[in-house]
Amino acid sequence: MKPSENFPHPYKVLSAPGHLSDYLAILQRRKWVVLLVWLLVMGGAVLNFHHQEQVYRASALIMIERKPSPMDPLGETETRSSAFVNPYYKTEVKLLSHRTLIQTVIRELELEKYYVALTEEPSDPQPSTSNDGAVQLQAEIVEWYTDHFEIEPVPESNLVHIRFSGPDPEMAAKIVNTHAEKASEDTVQLHQKRAKSALDWLKAQLERQKKEVKTAQESVNAFKKDNDLMMMGGRENIFSQEFAELNNALIKARADHIASQAAYLQLDRTTDENIDTLLFPEISDDTVIQNLKSKLSDIYSRRIEMASKYGPKHTKMIELNATLAHVKSEINAEIARLRRTIKAQADRAASIEALVTRQLEKKKKLALSMGEKLSQYDVLQQQAESSREIYDFLLKQAEEISLASVMSSSHIRVIDPAEIPTRPDQFPMMLVLLAAAFVGLFMGTGLALFLEYMDNTVKTPIDVSVRLGMTVFGVIPYDKAIRKEIDQISYHQYSLKDQKKLIADPVSRITSRLSVKMTPSGENCQGRVIAVESVTMGEGKTVVVSKIAANLTSAGLRVLLLDSDFQRSTLTAMVGLRNGGGLERAIHRIEMLNIGRGELKDFSVDDIFFLIQLKRLSGELLVRNDDSNLSAFFLNGALLHIQDDNNPTANRLGRMLLQGKFISEDQLQEALARHNRTGRPLGYILVNSGYVSREKLRGSLRLQMEDHIQKLFSWKSGHFHFSPGLMRTYESERILYAEDFSELIDNLGWIEGSKMVENIIFEDIVGTKQQNLFVLPANSSTKRPIGHVNRALLRKLLEIVKTRFDVVLIDTPPLDAQLGVETLSSFVDGIIVVISAGNLSYRIINSELDSLPRDKIIGAVLNKVRTKPSHYNYYTEGIQ
Repeated sequence: MKPSENFPHPYKVLSAPGHLSDYLAILQRRKWVVLLVWLLVMGGAVLNFHHQEQVYRASALIMIERKPSPMDPLGETETRSSAFVNPYYKTEVKLLSHRTLIQTVIRELELEKYYVALTEEPSDPQPSTSNDGAVQLQAEIVEWYTDHFEIEPVPESNLVHIRFSGPDPEMAAKIVNTHAEKASEDTVQLHQKRAKSALDWLKAQLERQKKEVKTAQESVNAFKKDNDLMMMGGRENIFSQEFAELNNALIKARADHIASQAAYLQLDRTTDENIDTLLFPEISDDTVIQNLKSKLSDIYSRRIEMASKYGPKHTKMIELNATLAHVKSEINAEIARLRRTIKAQADRAASIEALVTRQLEKKKKLALSMGEKLSQYDVLQQQAESSREIYDFLLKQAEEISLASVMSSSHIRVIDPAEIPTRPDQFPMMLVLLAAAFVGLFMGTGLALFLEYMDNTVKTPIDVSVRLGMTVFGVIPYDKAIRKEIDQISYHQYSLKDQKKLIADPVSRITSRLSVKMTPSGENCQGRVIAVESVTMGEGKTVVVSKIAANLTSAGLRVLLLDSDFQRSTLTAMVGLRNGGGLERAIHRIEMLNIGRGELKDFSVDDIFFLIQLKRLSGELLVRNDDSNLSAFFLNGALLHIQDDNNPTANRLGRMLLQGKFISEDQLQEALARHNRTGRPLGYILVNSGYVSREKLRGSLRLQMEDHIQKLFSWKSGHFHFSPGLMRTYESERILYAEDFSELIDNLGWIEGSKMVENIIFEDIVGTKQQNLFVLPANSSTKRPIGHVNRALLRKLLEIVKTRFDVVLIDTPPLDAQLGVETLSSFVDGIIVVISAGNLSYRIINSELDSLPRDKIIGAVLNKVRTKPSHYNYYTEGIQ
């Protein structure tokens, strides 16, 4: 039977782990942890608030200014940048708590006495000659002062709060004001020390610089004297003017030389025949040449006119030609004269150019020499002026620093002096309680969740479904009364006024889900055998199984409670039974039954076959009734052969083979003759003679055996006799002794029923006050484990009770007892596991459940769940 087909799955996983409802359920289960932590934190906060020393805190507001200082005029621009200002103010804030300033305040206010009185530590009555004690006390006072003193800069400003906390408000205010005052004075003293140090340094620098100025001036004067530079300003102007005039003269001389040379070269290439020469400005500007040119033009004109009248040999023409030649010679002579004149001008211009060039080169050399001297002079002059400027600057700085040291002021200014505080500096009581409540709730919740995380026990149906992989039939809340209630359980019928209580009972819900599938239906009217198991003792298995049994009867089912826990049986006491008969006695009586001879009215054939199989007997069973005898042969409890003594086996077997047309009539007669002559089995003769095969003979023999078995189980009267003996089989002679007829025997036994065994079992089953509820207690005196009981006997016992009851609930020993409870698992229809919430780790439960067949575990009942009963009152609404 598969659990998924025959039993319901009422519980499903409602939500995956990690939902808010899961965490709320965790906090509900561990509310006492949360409450305890919350109370501890609240109590600690209240005690600390009332027992803590009242501390007063005085506060003063000061401002740190950034004043320009004559000690750093060169870096004034840089000190105004944010890159410098931020470190400056941080440094000033740090200086407000430096050790020297604190020691000054301690000495000013004589805080040694105040500290000794505050700590109530008596002074050393025997002061040592060394200063170790005083130094240690001073260090303790400074440390105490530092611990109670705090500085808080105001963001984005130059303001700083300085505070001091102490039990005496007046002393706290006095310390803060004195600290601010001494800090201001300390800055003034520091400024004065710095000014004095700077002034001393400046005086030394002034003396050295004064000597440098004197030396530099003397060097300038000596250089001017040695290089004739005493009138350096006028000589420079004259030199520049001369240099400019020489340069202009050189340019003019060079231009005249070039012009004269060009004119001379042009005149040197001209003759009277070159008419272009007359176009030169030197020729065109000469009056003599121009007159000769006019006369030459007239002669040419006259020559042309006379040529038309006279011939070349004419005297006038000859005279005219002579005049023409004379004029040309005069022109050439004049040009030669002009050429000489221009040549002379060109030579003079070249001389002037050379002279001016020499003068200019001389002036250049003189200028270079003068420039080097002037450069050296300028260097010396600049050194002298630099020394003078440095001297003047140092002198000015010395005067400013001297004045600043006299008129110095602090850059720390008190804006709001400290006032005497009127109230202690502590949080309000309500705020402390609110913070403690929040912290306590947070810590309690965290501790509860941590304990839940570390706790790997099974506590909820979700744990069973997720971690164990089982269906949950129901949840039974924890009941303190059950812990002490080991006496008789009441199974009274509920009245109408108790109906609401019955419906609200979680066990009734479990049984309502089980009863539908446990009710017999159809052809198979056998009941269901359910083993109720637990991993360890103390999980409430017996209480749960007894209550389930009592509730199942309300559904009209006949229920048998079977106690199989021989070592620690509590079911007997719970149902109010006295010691006496029980399961162990029934088993013992069945085992001690003697089947040597008897009547079929007392023993059924099923009882006889079962006892032979149980005791693994070997021998012959002879059963007689009024008209027939049947002999059955057994080997170690197994049926080998059965035959009808009134109908010989040979004739019956031969006729079956003949009717089946496996052999012929002649073959049968021949085999029978050999059988009568030799006494060998007929089957052996038929097979060895080759008349029939072993397979065909086997089928015929099986039909014969089944017919005999059915006939034997149908007998209701008669007597039997069992003769023990060793049965021998010979394969060479016997054909069929290896068939298994156990299934046929079981089916016939279930149909025909048991007599003796059933009577023994039902003699030890007792009824209870609850109708339809019966109990088969263990009542073991030997305390032997259930695993040592014969498996066949257990199986037979369960088969018998299944025919009389709708539900058989077996209260089994716990799995960790190692008592062989696994023996029952193969005979039951299902297993219900009772798990005590928060008792065992799911790893331990899984490891123990591995010994059971998982396919038969139909679900679990979660017992002793610590929760409110109101969670189970859904079905009570609307019932009056």
